[in-house]
Amino acid sequence: MDNALAQCGTQDALLAARLFAVKPEAFGGLVLRGFGPARDQLLGQIKAALGDKRPVLSMPFGADSEVLLGGLDLTQTLALGKQANRQGLLEQASGGVLIVPMAERLPAGNAAHLAAAMDEGEVSVILLDDGIEADEAPPSSLMDRAAFYADVSQFRSLDWKLETAEFASKKPRAITKKQRSGLAKTAAMLGISSIRPVIYAERCALVLTALDGASGTGDAHLEQAVRLVMGPRARTVPQQAEPQDTQEPPSEPETPDSQDQDEAAESERPLEDLPLDDILLEAAAAAIPQHI
Repeated sequence: MDNALAQCGTQDALLAARLFAVKPEAFGGLVLRGFGPARDQLLGQIKAALGDKRPVLSMPFGADSEVLLGGLDLTQTLALGKQANRQGLLEQASGGVLIVPMAERLPAGNAAHLAAAMDEGEVSVILLDDGIEADEAPPSSLMDRAAFYADVSQFRSLDWKLETAEFASKKPRAITKKQRSGLAKTAAMLGISSIRPVIYAERCALVLTALDGASGTGDAHLEQAVRLVMGPRARTVPQQAEPQDTQEPPSEPETPDSQDQDEAAESERPLEDLPLDDILLEAAAAAIPQHI
């Protein structure tokens, strides 16, 4: 992988982890793909950033539904002479974060319980994905409910630290109808059929705005949100429309000098003159998986 691309991927992964640590309840979940010292370090820094304000628990590999949901505590029932229930892991983690190891091997039943808890806003998850092949991944029901996907296998060193920050006191305004429409169109162009990534991208843009202390969400915030949320889950690579035939008479052939001038003028076109959809698609392109 090109060093510049690897560096960009590392920074995006760190930013996704930072945003999740700041407000996990807004983003449902974070997928950490890859294994090794880099993931261990990042996971440790995320847990430190989450602090003691909320429970952060790890789900034992191979846990069954009873571990997740709880049930009858036979030992206590016999000792007390009355029914006693054991608290499930989801209840223990309520309002906090549950770390799921080897999520690519998670049974369908456990995935359904986790998805239901995420839908109710009871718990956020960190899915540890040890898959190697492109088709090895956590259950799609959980991937759809997790805003961020970070591939830590592309980290080239351990010389980094997860930044933490607090929100500015001023709450940013909601994004505009034009910006929301741009997010929806971008999702459609990337082959994303679920509405959740659009919602997560909007939340991401608002959190980025709040962290910057800005009152309104700018295009730069939307670009970052699209790159972090939509790029990794793209299903198609957008193609530019083919030029349409016209009936205009042929123009005089351009000289090399005039071609150079036209190309220079196009490259100097201000970013704000481009349609928002094009800007967001360009931002997402940097994070589209290589196998797409």
